[in-house]
Amino acid sequence: MPYISGTDAGETLVGGDDADQILGLGGDDSLVGGAGNDQLTGGPGVDTLLGGEGDDRLRDDDLSGQMLGGPGFDIITSSQSSTTSGSLFIDGGDGIDVVSISRRSGSGMATILGGTGSDDLRRYGDLGGLVDAGAGDDVVVVGDSQASRLRQMVTITLGEGADRFRYDLPVGHPAITVTDFTPGDAGDRLLIDLSIWLSGWDGQQNPFAAGFFQLVQSGGDTILRMDYDGAAGASGVFTDIIRLQNVEAGTLTAFNLFDWASSGAVPPPAAGNTPTEGTDELRGSNGPDSIGGLGGYDLITGGAGADTLDGGAGNDDVQGDEGSDNILGGAGDDYLYGDTPYATIGGHDTLFGGDGRDSLDGGVGDDQLFGGAGDDKIIDTAGSNYLRGDDGNDSIAGGAGFDDINGNMGADTASGGLGQDWVVGGKDNDLLSGDAGNDLVYGNLGADTCEGGDGNDIVRGGQDNDSLSGGSGDDYVSGDKGDDTVAGGAGADIFHTFGDAGIDRVLDFNLAQGDRVQVDPGTQYTVTQVGADTVISMTGGGQMVLVGVSMGSLTPGWIFGG
Repeated sequence: MPYISGTDAGETLVGGDDADQILGLGGDDSLVGGAGNDQLTGGPGVDTLLGGEGDDRLRDDDLSGQMLGGPGFDIITSSQSSTTSGSLFIDGGDGIDVVSISRRSGSGMATILGGTGSDDLRRYGDLGGLVDAGAGDDVVVVGDSQASRLRQMVTITLGEGADRFRYDLPVGHPAITVTDFTPGDAGDRLLIDLSIWLSGWDGQQNPFAAGFFQLVQSGGDTILRMDYDGAAGASGVFTDIIRLQNVEAGTLTAFNLFDWASSGAVPPPAAGNTPTEGTDELRGSNGPDSIGGLGGYDLITGGAGADTLDGGAGNDDVQGDEGSDNILGGAGDDYLYGDTPYATIGGHDTLFGGDGRDSLDGGVGDDQLFGGAGDDKIIDTAGSNYLRGDDGNDSIAGGAGFDDINGNMGADTASGGLGQDWVVGGKDNDLLSGDAGNDLVYGNLGADTCEGGDGNDIVRGGQDNDSLSGGSGDDYVSGDKGDDTVAGGAGADIFHTFGDAGIDRVLDFNLAQGDRVQVDPGTQYTVTQVGADTVISMTGGGQMVLVGVSMGSLTPGWIFGG
């Protein structure tokens, strides 16, 4: 599992058939994963990331350049916090893809292509441009970020399949254009969390009849308009929010319109929170609720309060809110959220994905997330969290607080994010990164790739033949068992070994930076020059090879212990 790192110059970095971890750093780079389940991370500059075949994870927070997933279950993310404008192009390729991009401040342009497969495509903040979901039963979400409101035009093409478009925006934004919305009960769905965006709505009355929404025919198009406080409010102003091109208003059913008939007629069965084996919208109150779906697609929102929400069988969207919620996905490919996208106060939520390929986001607060069986995406960027992948090849990302991360079974990709984190791979061959902060990164079982990132990190390989890198900072790096490839990165690093550790190769030992070698107490060893390398041989058969280091250049104190 090679680890490939660039420099601050523009470079082309190419992986092989294995699971590669490629880090671009500065400059305008091209990162090519090739075959295998790769992790590609860009840096400052206009980068091109090509995942290739396999289940890849691509990340570039510059919101510029290109990220192309290729065939496989790919996870592509970008989160820009600076005010620098840019333009980003993303193509998920064939297979099920999860794409999430956000602009926390400033503005930019982004084009997202889902490709074939049932994709989850999400964009937040002031990002204009295009979303083309492609073939498959896709989910498309457009919303604000907490510090960046959408002010630009967005066009959405849903493509073939029964798609869901979730509108997570308040009034005052340019109308979003959907080019190919399919009306009817077998068609596409608009999803809007009415409890968030409507003021004075009682949750029971049809929002069309109450003056919150109206449909207007404009030539061949239908425009959905919203008045946030309805007929009883003071604003009295309808705002265009969504334009459905080439759609007759009379062909839209309650199924298409967040389960409410535009005629103002009978409210949906879900208004009484009675689940069915079909498609339901189930809503909680501002108190503690217990809501369970059955079969089919369910949209469940808990509202404020400590709720217990269960999607049941089928592919579900389940969302908590304020309060400490217990959220279960059940069987199927589910999307679970501990809080709303705009929450600033959240509870300590517990999310269980269950069977299937699930996407879990804890939101605000100190949360516990469990992926369950299947290849899951688990993310929690706020609070101090307990994140577990469980079975399957999972992707796990922490955030600003202390995160306790363990992939458990499967070939997992995990990163700690900001903060001081524990990132553990568990079983099988994992790609692990501590990111910023003083982290513990531990591969455990399997041939793992472990990278400490910025900060003074502890990086350990565990069993098998691992690839380790400390990154920036004064790091402690130990291959443990197996024949490992080790790099300390910048800083004064300690490379640890012991008698039966295997044969470890240290690629960048630098005495001038303060690097040293530590052997366990009581370990007997000899030091010899073998070609261009210094070789430490220990009783028990273990060796540490300092690649390209002359034994004559080593001064007293470079090795200690024993």
